[in-house]
Amino acid sequence: RELQGHTGYLSRCRLFDDTKILISSGAMSCALWDIESSQQITSFRGHTGDVMSISMAPDENTFVSGACDATAKLWDVRDRECKQTFTGHESDINAVSFFPNGKAF
Repeated sequence: RELQGHTGYLSRCRLFDDTKILISSGAMSCALWDIESSQQITSFRGHTGDVMSISMAPDENTFVSGACDATAKLWDVRDRECKQTFTGHESDINAVSFFPNGKAF
């Protein structure tokens, strides 16, 4: 299937479950897509630079994104909001990953 709608390059794709995929992009956003219908369910906006990496929490309720704006953001998929922004990096965040227990990344 083809998912149309991103305006920038795709940097990461992660299967959310059997029917959805989470994608980060050079459009300074992430998007959750329904694979079967090829429709975007929602987008997650708030970064001011390209989003380079994403990691889903084991409970699949939250994910973290890292971007070229030197921030990482914690998102809640259920209400589609950024819950916390982590600052302090001096340059791009190219990789993020949750610990297996999901309590830290």
